[in-house]
Amino acid sequence: MASFTDSIPQFNPYVQQLPVEAMVQVGMQKQKQYDEGIQKIQTNIDNIAGLEVTRDVDKAYLQSKLNQLGNDLTTVAAGDFSNFQLVNSVNGMTNQIVRDPNVQNAVNSSAKRKKEYAFMEEARKKGELSPSNEYVFKLRDSDWVNSTELGKAYGASYTPYRDVKKKAMEAIKALHPKLSELDIPFVMDSQGNIDTSRIADAMIRQKIEGIDENQIKQAVYASLDAGDLNQLQIDGTYQFRGVSSEDLVNRTKLNYDNQRARAIEGLQYIDIQTKILADPTKIDELNKQKEAYMRLLGTDGREGSLDAEFYENINDARENPEKVKYNIYRDGFVSELANAFNWKSVSKQYLTNPLKQEQNFEREFRFKQLQEQRDVFEDNRDYNLKVKDLELKAAENAMKHAELYGTESPWYDLGNKTTLKNEAEAIYESNISELKGTLQSKVDQLNKRGYTDAEIKAAMEIVEDNQGRNDKRIKPELYKALTGEQGILKLENDIKSYEDLRTNIMAKAEAEAGVKTTIDATLKGRANQIFTLTDGEKVTLTPREMLGIAMAKKEQEVNTEYGTQKQTYYDTKNLTSKQRKVLASTVGSINIGKVDGKFYQAHSGSSRDQITKVLNSYNPIAGKVGAKYEEANEIFKEKLADVSTELIPKFKSVSKNKEGKYPPITLSNVSAYLSSLQEMGLEKGKEYNATQSLTYLNEENIKDTDILIKNQGNKYQVWIKNKNSPELVQKIDISEENLAKMTGGSSFISKNTDTSRKLAAGKGNTNLNFNPERAEFQGSFGSFPNVRTLKITADLQDVGNGQFYYSINLKKKDGRYQQFDLAGPNNSSFVGYDQAKVALANLTDKDILNQIRQEYPNYDLSNIDIVK
Repeated sequence: MASFTDSIPQFNPYVQQLPVEAMVQVGMQKQKQYDEGIQKIQTNIDNIAGLEVTRDVDKAYLQSKLNQLGNDLTTVAAGDFSNFQLVNSVNGMTNQIVRDPNVQNAVNSSAKRKKEYAFMEEARKKGELSPSNEYVFKLRDSDWVNSTELGKAYGASYTPYRDVKKKAMEAIKALHPKLSELDIPFVMDSQGNIDTSRIADAMIRQKIEGIDENQIKQAVYASLDAGDLNQLQIDGTYQFRGVSSEDLVNRTKLNYDNQRARAIEGLQYIDIQTKILADPTKIDELNKQKEAYMRLLGTDGREGSLDAEFYENINDARENPEKVKYNIYRDGFVSELANAFNWKSVSKQYLTNPLKQEQNFEREFRFKQLQEQRDVFEDNRDYNLKVKDLELKAAENAMKHAELYGTESPWYDLGNKTTLKNEAEAIYESNISELKGTLQSKVDQLNKRGYTDAEIKAAMEIVEDNQGRNDKRIKPELYKALTGEQGILKLENDIKSYEDLRTNIMAKAEAEAGVKTTIDATLKGRANQIFTLTDGEKVTLTPREMLGIAMAKKEQEVNTEYGTQKQTYYDTKNLTSKQRKVLASTVGSINIGKVDGKFYQAHSGSSRDQITKVLNSYNPIAGKVGAKYEEANEIFKEKLADVSTELIPKFKSVSKNKEGKYPPITLSNVSAYLSSLQEMGLEKGKEYNATQSLTYLNEENIKDTDILIKNQGNKYQVWIKNKNSPELVQKIDISEENLAKMTGGSSFISKNTDTSRKLAAGKGNTNLNFNPERAEFQGSFGSFPNVRTLKITADLQDVGNGQFYYSINLKKKDGRYQQFDLAGPNNSSFVGYDQAKVALANLTDKDILNQIRQEYPNYDLSNIDIVK
């Protein structure tokens, strides 16, 4: 028991075990950081939730992302949000929403939309807002707002209104009236119709001043920039709002018919003026206008731009109506201005008619000529007696020639007119093949001498550029082979001329038969078709292309185990690549084979049936068009026969004496020629045997043998026929020189064979197609050795009785040619063919320009391209 006497124990001072105050401070700081973390997270979530988005689809997407974030946050709800790593991690989740492309697009699009509406409202306050611009903007805005496509960017923008009409009117006001004069020397009725077959007593000089529709259209179109055209597109969309595709098709047809009618009317007016005018400058201007109209209407089977645009608009009316609305509104806008503001003032002046004066002069001249003929009749009597004396002497010489070589027999053609029509194409192609063979032979000869095709082509270009003059770059032997009447350049030109003539004749035949009219009528209203091929490729075919497939369908008879049957096949040589692809996907590779290096297997099921159904719908049309092509082919054969008269093989019997026997000298010459073939190792040819031929000429067989000469173009053959062996006709090629020796003269030799063929095909002109670039005489052929500065070609025109005048073509600065018929004053330049060739060869630059100044005093020679 303790007592007061016990010692009091001593304890150490109390030391606190936990830093309570520090812990309180730490706790407060942690709470603060926790609250800040929570606030930061909440702020980010609120910012995202408060993003401005417009479309329901974007709002739903954003809400789904927020819901997903809420679900993700439940996993960290009990976490320590005073930990910045946790806070940053949670904020990273929210930032993913902000960085989401769909969310960004929704926010940016909404902001852009708000901005565009602000622009429009500003325009409204200024009084500059037009109903059309507001309508189109809201139409495009509505398209975006109502779209359910996630991520679709806002594409609408408000376009400030442009007063396009005001700008167009300024362009019209700036136009200057055109003043033109038209001299009409022919009779014109009260309706303005001109009868070019009747010359009027007085010539009417019509002065026309004004601004026409084409001037206004060109000025308006030239004044409009991209912004103006965009405004017209906006106005078109507004103007035709609510218009159905069918109505657009009808409007397109009406617009097409109006434009086509105006183009035809303009073309007819130009044709009338062309018949009246003689000034080459004015004719040149008319030709340019005519070319523009022909591009609109189409020519020689080629589709015009009006037709092409019409078919495109018909298709777009269903597939892209906004484009058609724009086209119709734009054309209507310009046409309305052109119709409203064009004007014309016409005044007439009656003048002395030069054609009437010339007509009176000719009548007076003929009267004086008759008087002069009567006056000189007595003087001519002595001259006629001298001529008769010369004719008697010529007859005596001919009889002596007949005693020696036999009497002459006429040439006769192979076949009659019907035969010629049926064989014309083969004869014509044979002529072209002959020319090509001659050309290839000349090229082969040059190749053998070491000249490559590339070197020959380069030399041809140099000669053409130099107008036929040589320079040091071309060796003399190569230059000689290229130039001249039988040179490579001339042969190439002749081949192209004949090929172009054939093409032009076919085009004319198709026009006469109405091929294009039938095609246009049967295809009118038909739209383009889009086909999906087996491999997924999409191919669009026009109605014309689908018709082409239908017309490629043919039938042929084949022998099978079941007898003769008809088999369908497709002749694809004239089809395009995409036509063949569609066809291959329909009928399969078994019938059409490889197309563009790839096999296309047949479709199966509805896809193939759909393509087949569309193509089969063109079969009746193909029948109608095919009948027209057959009609055109008959016309083509007749026309080709008409120009092929000089290409037909002709035969002439070797002359016999009055006893009906071949003169000994003729038989000797023929036998000698056959023997010479044997000596040269040419005993047998493709169509002859020299020994057999000589047998036909012996004394025993000669009475049953006929000797004929065949001539086709520049080629000759000796035909030896024996009645006892009619199937073994001996046909021996022979040159002109040897033929002349064999027959005792040149009566079997055709004169100017190439020329006569050209003149027959060209109806009296050496230019088959009246194309200056295919003229008979050109600098590159060596035809104009004295012309240095003018780019010239020329042709000869037959005026009858072996007389010609030359027609010169000079190249102009615009790259086209101007033609000048140079017949001289009162046709004094009519000369023979050979004389005309010499005259052309002697022409100089100065001669040509002086002749043009004399015969065409009003022509502006500054248009001519002169090489300096």
